[in-house]
Amino acid sequence: MKYLAILKYSIQNEISYKTNYWGSMIAIIIKIIATYFLWTAVFSTNSKMGKYNLTQMLDYAFISLILSQLNQFSSGRTFSLMIARGEIAVELIRPYNLISKLLFYDLGKKIVDLFKYAFPSLCVCLFFMGLLTSFELQNLPFFIFSASLGMITIQVVDILMAYLAFFSTNTWGLWILRNSVVSLFSGAILPLDLFPTLFIKITNFLPFRASIYDPINILFSSSRSFIFNILFKQILWLFFLIPLVYTIYNLAVKKVQVLGG
Repeated sequence: MKYLAILKYSIQNEISYKTNYWGSMIAIIIKIIATYFLWTAVFSTNSKMGKYNLTQMLDYAFISLILSQLNQFSSGRTFSLMIARGEIAVELIRPYNLISKLLFYDLGKKIVDLFKYAFPSLCVCLFFMGLLTSFELQNLPFFIFSASLGMITIQVVDILMAYLAFFSTNTWGLWILRNSVVSLFSGAILPLDLFPTLFIKITNFLPFRASIYDPINILFSSSRSFIFNILFKQILWLFFLIPLVYTIYNLAVKKVQVLGG
């Protein structure tokens, strides 16, 4: 129940700032319009880019834009600031697991972000631009499940990165680096199959593609074996990363307690 209370508080906190809520909604719509004109201009001289035609690239770009907003750093950034400011000592004596609290708080933000980013964006794409027509709609449940796994993966990776705050107080630089790495290796900038073969092989050994490129590929795919292979890899990453996060956290807690006397 205590984590549900945290979830509820997170949702209430996010919707309490009305100007920020509506401003963010307008901003994502402006990004969608700009993206539309950008790719339309690029494809004015080329009918295809790799395996993508204009409609497929626009569909990829719009879903990528939405998922990028949903995968913004949150729990990891909060955790690193707690460490850098020394607030973690207070958090450790409270009656909950700090990592679980951060993840549930982030879940509340994600729920609000669905209404703030995803739903308005989908309405614009579907009803005003006539897009999102190149996807296999029967794969939508698999996409939602995969995108959810990807969001959890990115938040867990963010918490792992936050542990670096024990060794550096420059947390802002850490998250600038995080954004660059995630954007590049997740497929947020371009579909990964447009990059060189060596780069694609490197991404296969990293968890970032699970957040954007893999879920979108599920929408394009007509092969169930391909879809299940993606989901299996995402679940494997979570089975590896979640225990790692909690193990390091428990070790860090012992260290803080010892140093605190």
